[in-house]
Amino acid sequence: MLNQNDVNEEGWRSITLMMRTAASFLCLTGLWLLLTSAPISASPPMLSREGGVRLPFEHYYGLIFLSVRVNGSEPMSFVFDTGASLTVINESRATALGLTLRDSQRIAGRDGGEGSINLAFAKGVAIDLGDALFAPDQVGVTSFAWFEKFLGHPMDGILGGDFIRRYVVEIDYAGKALTLYEPKTYHAGHGGANTEALTLKMIGLYPCVSVRLKLPGREALDVLLGIDTGAVAAGGLSLNSPFVTRHKLIEFMPKVFPGFTGGMSGESRGLAGRAESLTLGRTAVLNPIVGFSQATKGANSWKEPNGLLGSEILQRFRVTFDYLRKQMRLEPNDSLLDPFESDMSGLTIVAEGADFKSFRIFRVRPNSPAAAADLREGDVLFALDNQPISTITLFKAAQMLQQDGREILVEVRRGAEQLQVRFKLKRHI
Repeated sequence: MLNQNDVNEEGWRSITLMMRTAASFLCLTGLWLLLTSAPISASPPMLSREGGVRLPFEHYYGLIFLSVRVNGSEPMSFVFDTGASLTVINESRATALGLTLRDSQRIAGRDGGEGSINLAFAKGVAIDLGDALFAPDQVGVTSFAWFEKFLGHPMDGILGGDFIRRYVVEIDYAGKALTLYEPKTYHAGHGGANTEALTLKMIGLYPCVSVRLKLPGREALDVLLGIDTGAVAAGGLSLNSPFVTRHKLIEFMPKVFPGFTGGMSGESRGLAGRAESLTLGRTAVLNPIVGFSQATKGANSWKEPNGLLGSEILQRFRVTFDYLRKQMRLEPNDSLLDPFESDMSGLTIVAEGADFKSFRIFRVRPNSPAAAADLREGDVLFALDNQPISTITLFKAAQMLQQDGREILVEVRRGAEQLQVRFKLKRHI
């Protein structure tokens, strides 16, 4: 049982929900829950057959959605999240399951914003992934409603480090499959000629890796990044404010762009630009977009790790996590050289309604193509390039708005008016 009196200030620093969204440059970054000071225990892992258990997944907005059943429920969508130390269930799903919540706490400044969030705990949870069963001692419970509207997809829960540490996990992003292996009997395959193993530094159950970051006009920097499959960003890379300040990164950038990151507890400021390269072992990822946090509170202001490495970079590899041996294996796939892009319209759009099929403009970036076309916050989208909003996902809409030079038709409702505006998308980073 976790009570506030059992956790010192450093402990509360590590109990963190970091759910960050960012208009203008980061789109969505994920959910980060560190529970390094709380006791985490669970039943032994159970695989119902020998060898690896292969689990197909839905790959949406860079996230890995696995189908699970909780206490015999209908199938639910859980995100596989290396940035979460604890398995967490959406508050609305916990209520529907009849879970008893306890030890509810209001935690300030512990996510991507600078306000506070609610976090509770529940026992008696059994998670069935078909050929793998997991019964944690306790799960976290919080509301994902704010995150779901920026994602446009239901998120019933996350599988965190208490689950991941019990297996060797191989993620085949190209094949949309995740395979679980028993750690003690696992033997790493040789893979392709470009496969290599990187050493993990574990901060609690948060896996981190040292990389080399080359920014324009300066020598490459050594950076310790948290590996976060639940972080979705246009460039897959963000740096925390102490690291940005200590190395005077903004002063050296030839071009940066203002934006914001946000979490359930509010927003924090940030900038973005392009790096020349990010090198993992021997493999260079070229021209990724980098977020430079300017946060004064919350997880974006932490000194260690220096930032996070998210799914936009990870999905360019076959990735294997082996926590027992403190190792991450990377094998590049065919998307390694794909360009990194971000929004080119100036729109931040949210999805609403039970089926996430109602789109509303949440924010319009000043001096953007959308602002010049007089689109406004609160406008309701009903068509994009003659495609009714009901026929596309929020992720598809985001992809349509990332094509430099494309002329796009946007149809909106503003009160009783129906408006059509046409403008040309423009790359700003």
